[in-house]
Formats: sequence, structure tokens, C-alpha cells
Amino acid sequence: LAAAVLGHGEPRDYEDFLAQRVAVNYLAGALLMPQRAASSLLRAAQKRRDLSVDDLKDAFGVSYEAAAHRFTNLATVDLGIRCHFQKVHETGVIHKAYENDGIVFPADHTGAIEGQQACRKWGARQAFS
Repeated sequence: LAAAVLGHGEPRDYEDFLAQRVAVNYLAGALLMPQRAASSLLRAAQKRRDLSVDDLKDAFGVSYEAAAHRFTNLATVDLGIRCHFQKVHETGVIHKAYENDGIVFPADHTGAIEGQQACRKWGARQAFS
């Protein structure tokens, strides 16, 4: 539905596919967790020194993953906190990732990060050690 709203056609190449996917995901997050309301909640939590992805999730009735992805954008824009999102399997394989902080995720020859191994020293890997 978001692709239709954004007027996306068939992607020209893999780079275009990825750009369309980012835009579609951003629109979905913005519709489910509007910036004004979500940022207000996050700014209040930041003042209390009590930022929580779980609280964002509960406030808008979305999944933890959706809230974490939206937090990545809103924290960067509205809170001045540059961060990234990553979903890593216990084997260390990256399932999804998104950055707003300059972190370089491992990528294959096409630029895809999905299916690549996260660095064993990263927190996402250390959590399973």
C-alpha cells in the first residue's frame, strides 16, 4: 500500500529497490507513530533520563522492531542521538539493519547487508556469548 501511495514503480536495479524499501518502511512507521506525538513522548522520557523502545512500542501498539526502527529515526532528528538499528540472529547473521550514525555494516558485492555476519565484538553478537 505504501508503495502505491509513494508512486513506486518496478525498481530499476537493486539500489533503487533498497531506496524504495527504505521509503516504504519510513512511511509505514510515520503513519503508525506520527512524529509529533512520538517525539513528544521521547523528549519527555529523555528529560526523565528514561528512554525506552518498549515505552514507544506500548504507546503506539506496534511491534518492538517497528518501534526500534522509528526510534532510530526520531532519536537522530529530534533528540540529537545518532544511533542504528540491527536485528541479528543468534548465529551472528544480520537479518535487518539501518544506520543513522555512520556505522558500516558488512555487505556483499551488491551492497546487501542481509545475510552477512555481524562483527563478533559488536553488542548484538556479545549478547549471545
